[in-house]
Amino acid sequence: METIEVDKYIVGRVYPQIYAFVTNDVPPSLKVGDTYRPIDVRLSEWRHYYNDLEYVFSDLAVVNKEDENDIFFRDYSVHQFLIGKGKNRLLPKDINKGVYYSQEFFRDAHKEDVIAAIKDINRSYQANEEIYQFYKVEGKNISKNDAVIIRNQEYKLRNIQKDTVNKFLSAISNGRTKLLMYAVMRFGKSFTAMTCAKKIGAKLVVVVSGKVDVEEEWRKTVLSLKNFDGYSFLSNEGLRNYDAISKMLNENNVVIFVSLQDLQGPNIKPKHKELFDSQIDLLIVDETHFGARAEEYGKILKNNGLGDKQIKEELRQQGFDEKKEENAQTLSHTKSKTYPCSDSFKGLTYKI
Repeated sequence: METIEVDKYIVGRVYPQIYAFVTNDVPPSLKVGDTYRPIDVRLSEWRHYYNDLEYVFSDLAVVNKEDENDIFFRDYSVHQFLIGKGKNRLLPKDINKGVYYSQEFFRDAHKEDVIAAIKDINRSYQANEEIYQFYKVEGKNISKNDAVIIRNQEYKLRNIQKDTVNKFLSAISNGRTKLLMYAVMRFGKSFTAMTCAKKIGAKLVVVVSGKVDVEEEWRKTVLSLKNFDGYSFLSNEGLRNYDAISKMLNENNVVIFVSLQDLQGPNIKPKHKELFDSQIDLLIVDETHFGARAEEYGKILKNNGLGDKQIKEELRQQGFDEKKEENAQTLSHTKSKTYPCSDSFKGLTYKI
C-alpha cells in the first residue's frame, strides 16, 4: 500500500539526532549539530551554504537507547566535551570572506571525538554527575538528579508567608528595589522566594549562595512542587553548555543556581557571560553569611552593583543587628541588567 502522504503526518516518538559533516570551505574542522528531522533533509539545507559538504556521522541523542526511555541530550553537550578536549570553535576571523559562518565547526575534531563525546555523556548520566544537561521528551530540561524528582506536591502559603509575599508585591509596586526580608529558620524561605518570583512573572531567576550544599534544596523546591510548574532548574555546571539559558528560556522559565565561590574574582568567566548578558528578573542571594565577608567571593557581583555596603546599609535602616545574620537570604528584583536591588530573608521575625 502506498503510504507516502500518510508518512508526512504520522510519525512515532521523535528524538534529536547528532550529526556531523566536513567541508573544504572552512579550515580543517568538523561541523557538529543536532536535528529532529531526517539527516539527509538537514544536510540538504546546509548544502545551500556548503555545496561540497561530506557526511561524516550521525546517531540518536538519547541515553540508553535499549531502555527506550525519554531522556535525551542536545548538541551543545557534545560541543562542551569537544571544547574540553581542546577542539575549539572556529571563529569568524578563521573563515574566508563570503563563506557562511557557523559557530558549530570545531577545529581538528573527527568522527571519533563525537563518538567519545556521546559515550561520555551516557557515562556521566549513569554516574549521576552534574556535567551535562539532559531533557525529557515532553520538553522539560533536567539533570540526572532532576529525572527522579516528580512534580507531585503542592503547598499552600501559611498566613505569615502570604503576608510576606503581599508585602513584597506592595513594595515592588511602589517602586522599591532594595528590600530586606527577614525570617526564622524553617520559615520556608526558598518556597516563599519562589512564590514571589512566580507572582511577578519572573522568567529568569538566579540564586547565588555562599553555601554550595543548598543547591539540592533549591532544585527540589523548584522541580517537585506543582506551585512552580513551568520552571526548570539549571545548575552552575549547566552554564558550560553554549546558549544554555536562551535555549531553556525558549521552553520554560528558568531558575539558575551559582555559588559565590564560583563567582570568585573580578572578571566574568566565559561560562557566566550569557548569564550576565541576560535579563535577570529576580536575584536571590542565599546563605550570605557563608561568603559575604570574603574578599574575593562574589566580587564580580559587587562590580555589577551588589555588595556588602549595600546590604549593611539596608540592615542599618531596618534597625537590625548585623551580628544576627545567620539566616540571611537576599532577593534582587531587577528591571534591567544595570538596575539591581536586594531583598534579604533572615533573623527571628520577618520584615519588609
